Amino acid sequence: MVKIPQKEIIEAMTELSNGAYKLLLYYYSRRDGWTFNDKHIAKYTGTSERQIKKFRKELIDKKYLSIQFGGVVIYFIGKEVNKKFEIEKSLF
Repeated sequence: MVKIPQKEIIEAMTELSNGAYKLLLYYYSRRDGWTFNDKHIAKYTGTSERQIKKFRKELIDKKYLSIQFGGVVIYFIGKEVNKKFEIEKSLF
C-alpha cells in the first residue's frame, strides 16, 4: 500500500490543476515496475492522451514527477522523493 505524504497532498491541491492532481494520484496508486501507457491512463482517468501529456508536463514542471532515462527508465513520483533524488544526484 502506498503512503502519500499529507503535506504533499495538501500542497498539490492548491498548486496543480484538477487534471494534473488526478494524474498524480493515479501515479501514486501504481506499483513499482509498471509501464506508463498514455492510452491506458487516459481511459482510466476519463481524459485524452493529449491531456495526459499536458498534465504530465505540469507534474514535471512543478517537481511532482521526474523521469530519468538511461539503460532503464526510472520515474520518481512526489516532491519529497524528487527532492531527495536531486540531492543525492548532486553528490556524485
